[in-house]
Formats: sequence, structure tokens, C-alpha cells
Amino acid sequence: MTRASAARIARRRGRPARDYSDDADLLVAETAFALELAWGLSERTAIDWALVIHQAESAAPTKMPRGGKVGVLLGHALPHQASFHSRNRDIRRKLETGKLRPDAQCVRAIARLLRLIRTIRV
Repeated sequence: MTRASAARIARRRGRPARDYSDDADLLVAETAFALELAWGLSERTAIDWALVIHQAESAAPTKMPRGGKVGVLLGHALPHQASFHSRNRDIRRKLETGKLRPDAQCVRAIARLLRLIRTIRV
């Protein structure tokens, strides 16, 4: 079998590959990597915190722990009633398949700032 010419490859049919460079999850992934580096969090925990920082809104807590007082706890809700578990899995899947490519310089800069925040006592 012979190889197809460059012109033939260029006009192949079908849907073109999606460009993930403007995906909103890219910022979440960069922040999650920085949280992992700076604070030593696990991957899942770091992604959850990054989702809270960038996409979540304050809401009533879904579960009340024993001894919890009303008005003390704060919950978070994601847009479109998405769960943290499903969004976390979506972002990890995009990272595993190589669709999201976080910028290393951005991750290092965010991690440096997070380390400074952690070391400064108020």
C-alpha cells in the first residue's frame, strides 16, 4: 500500500481535531498542578481545590457533620449542577489523553506564589 500524498491528507473528510488551547479546564489544570507542587496535595484533592477556586460558587452544604452548627459550614456548587467527582474525572481524563497541555512556566509561577502564601504568617 502506498502512502497518501500531502494534498490528499490535507483534504481528508471528517471532523477536524478539537483545539483545547482555549478550554476553561486548562486554567484549572495549571492551578491543580501548582497546588500539588506547592502544598503537597494529591492529584484529586488539588483538582477539587482548583475547581473551587475557579468555578464554584458558595452554596448550602450537602452534608452536615455530627456536631456541626448551622451557619458555620460553607458548601460549594459547580455550574450546571455538575458534581465535583464528574468534573474531576473529566479533567483527569483530558490530562491523561494529552488534550490539556498546561504551561510549565505558569505552573511554576503559581506554585511560587502559593509557597509564599503558605510561609507568610498573618
